[in-house]
Amino acid sequence: MRESDLKRRLVKAILAAHPGAVVYRHEDAFTAGIPDISVTWAGLTSWWEVKHEPLGRTSKLTKLQEHELRRLARQTVAGCITYRERVRAGGKVTVLELFTPLASENPITQWPGYSHASVVEAIHVYHILAGQEVSR
Repeated sequence: MRESDLKRRLVKAILAAHPGAVVYRHEDAFTAGIPDISVTWAGLTSWWEVKHEPLGRTSKLTKLQEHELRRLARQTVAGCITYRERVRAGGKVTVLELFTPLASENPITQWPGYSHASVVEAIHVYHILAGQEVSR
């Protein structure tokens, strides 16, 4: 499976779970550092970098991608979703790293398999929680 297939399926899952949401894929050949996907729903826009780590390869954020995610996290929800294939670690796993303004506090959640449904639920929760913070 390719990273573009994973992004396409994730976008479809987000739209199916959140009718009316506005979801954009931002990758192109002329911009660097901008996260791959933005989700606007419930009065908030979140930003998500998507990575795929097939067997035998490691995919890490570039310094520019990490910088942009931290910059966005100061204003809204931002994170990195990594779909990993690992032989010794029990197969496929989905990892979500939520960025925070402080580098040492990035919470990481993971689920077995390529779990678009779990990622969509996490995005939903982050939007609700961030919306409650804004309304205070």
